[in-house]
Formats: sequence, structure tokens, C-alpha cells
Amino acid sequence: MITATLTALALILGYLVAVGLSMAVTFSVARAAPAFLVKDHLLKTGYKLFQALVWLVAVTAGSYLSALAAEVVMRPWLVGGLLAALMVFVLWANTWEVRQRGLGHQLLMTTSTLVGVGAGYYLALR
Repeated sequence: MITATLTALALILGYLVAVGLSMAVTFSVARAAPAFLVKDHLLKTGYKLFQALVWLVAVTAGSYLSALAAEVVMRPWLVGGLLAALMVFVLWANTWEVRQRGLGHQLLMTTSTLVGVGAGYYLALR
């Protein structure tokens, strides 16, 4: 029971930090330079690449904190795998965003998620 609770807390912490950081940067950029984001109601390619980089950094930070919280669990890398699966599932479950991004950018965001979770856990548990 305690292991399941700690696992859930580590997953929630990692997810909330990653999404929170990503949203903070996205909203800040949107407010400061709205022309950088869209043209004719479509996301610009430069912004998509910027968003993937921001997401990579945010996921790395979130998974780093998740790994620190999961360190007390018997298999912290299992928690990392669950975190990666959760983030990729949420990324693909939002069908409106999938259509807005396009397949190439969606695959880039998925790769950023997997690399970010791996990097965060590696940095925390080495």
C-alpha cells in the first residue's frame, strides 16, 4: 500500500512539474511574442521546434523530481517507465492537439518525452 502511494505521488509530482513548467513558458512566450506562435491560425514550424525543446527540458525537470520521490520505491525505474507511459498516453489522447501539431511534431514530442524522462531519471539515480 505504501509503495503504491509513493509511486502515485512520484507520478503526480513529475507530471505536474513538467506540465506546469511547459505551460508557464508557453503562456509567457504567447504573451510576449504572439506572432512567433501562429500564422493563419496554424502553429508555426519554429514554434513547434521551440515547444519540443521546452517540453524536453520540462519533462527532464519533472522526471528528475519524480525520480527523487521514487527513490524510496523498490524499483524507481519502473516508476520512470510508468511516468513516460502516462505522459505519452496523455500526449496522444488529446486528438485536437494531435491534429493541430501534425504527425511529425507529435512524434517529435513523443521522442522528447521519452528522452526527457530517461534523462531526468538518469541524472537523479546515477
